[in-house]
Amino acid sequence: MNIPHFASATPSYMFYGSLFGNIIFVEGGVLFLVLGVLLYLTRNNKMNLIIYYSVFSVFMYPLVKYYGYRPGGLTSYLVPFADYQWMMIAALPFMLIYNRKKGIGLKYFFYIFYPLHIAILYIIGQSLK
Repeated sequence: MNIPHFASATPSYMFYGSLFGNIIFVEGGVLFLVLGVLLYLTRNNKMNLIIYYSVFSVFMYPLVKYYGYRPGGLTSYLVPFADYQWMMIAALPFMLIYNRKKGIGLKYFFYIFYPLHIAILYIIGQSLK
């Protein structure tokens, strides 16, 4: 009978967490779960959306500055981005003009566009080295 060694628990924890979901390793960190809840709660009130989203966005800058570029421990899960995350405030005008109607339906276009543009940016980045 093999007893698992707990020193190797982190890789399997990350593996199973990515398969079945994990509240700590979500993209953007735990704070972005809070942002998702705030966006849901303000879906019918644009003034509250402006206030909460602006405060959250501006709050990101001093938080990252205080803990540094690559914080360690639990803060690495709370603030996984660098100093630029506060610029998400620029998305607010686009959220405000959303009229709750379906767009023109470019769903399958973006299935091709997104991975293709990431590959192109990668190639450009590698050629600039």
